[in-house]
This record gives sequence, structure tokens and C-alpha cells, in this order.
Amino acid sequence: MPSLPFLLIVGAFLKFRTELSIGKFDSAPITIHWSALLALLCSWAVTKSFVAGIVGFVAYVAMLLAHELGHAVVARAYHLKIISIQTFWMHGLCVHQSTESPRATAAIAWGGVAAQAVLFVLALILANATAMTIGTIPAALSPLFFVWIPINLLTIFYNLLPIPPLDGAVAWKMLPMLWRTSAK
Repeated sequence: MPSLPFLLIVGAFLKFRTELSIGKFDSAPITIHWSALLALLCSWAVTKSFVAGIVGFVAYVAMLLAHELGHAVVARAYHLKIISIQTFWMHGLCVHQSTESPRATAAIAWGGVAAQAVLFVLALILANATAMTIGTIPAALSPLFFVWIPINLLTIFYNLLPIPPLDGAVAWKMLPMLWRTSAK
């Protein structure tokens, strides 16, 4: 039977219909779809702890948001309007104005995994600093590092597979463009 805190969170999401707005990027809404609660349920099931489950869930949503914000930052650098940033259970979506430039499209695709790579490096530094400072990583923080290090790395590699609709289907097209530019 689901716990009371889980039912309260589900109830809060249902009150907001299908998604919860958590902020804005420029003027674009950033939302979490109700399906993200499945990650919370999984996190609680794996950690068997309310606090660690919440930490794992927040880390997971933060990883998805970092990826989508990476797309958004690069799209804005190409002067494209960001329409929305959405997170779901297993993926996110950065909706932005379209571009005719293959270079911009590929760069935007790389933006997501680049943001995840930055999160990965920061998590490694933070995990090592925590372990060196207090000798061990507290149990409540373990899900954060588990999500931001191995799960994040796995997600980066998965996203770079050259299979539509994954980022790799577009991102890898940047390499021949760079090769042609450098050969001139």
C-alpha cells in the first residue's frame, strides 16, 4: 500500500492536472509531468528510506532538468526562442523555435549531454570532497551520487546513440561539419 507522503504528493500533482510548473527559463515554463512520480516510487523502492528516496528523486529530476537546460542555453545562444522545458518519467523535452541551420541543430543536441557532463564532473568532485572530509558518504546522500555519477554517465552514453529521437542522431552530424571547416 502506498505511503501517506506519496499519496499527498500524488494528490498535489493531480490538483495541478498533469504537470507542475516549477519555474521559468526566459519566459518559457519549466514543468514536471505527473509521470515523474514513478521515479519517486522507484527511488523509494530501491532505497527503502523516505529521505533517501526523496534525495534520489530530486537528483534524478535535477539531472533531467540539467540536460534540458543545456539544450535551452545553446538554443538561446543561437537566438532561438525557448517555448517550454518539460520533464517526464524517463526523459525531458526542450521545445524551442526551429532553425534551418544544421550546425545549430547539432550544437543544441550536444548542449544536453554537455550539461550532464558538467553535472557528472561536479558530482565526482563533490563525492570525493565529501568522502575526504568526513571519511564516508552519508547514506542519505548516496542516492544523489548514484544518480549523478553512474546513472548520469549511462544516460549520457544512451543519449548519444545515433538513433532517432535521441540526441546522438543529430549531435554526431557536427563532427563532419567541424572536419570540413577545419580542412579549409
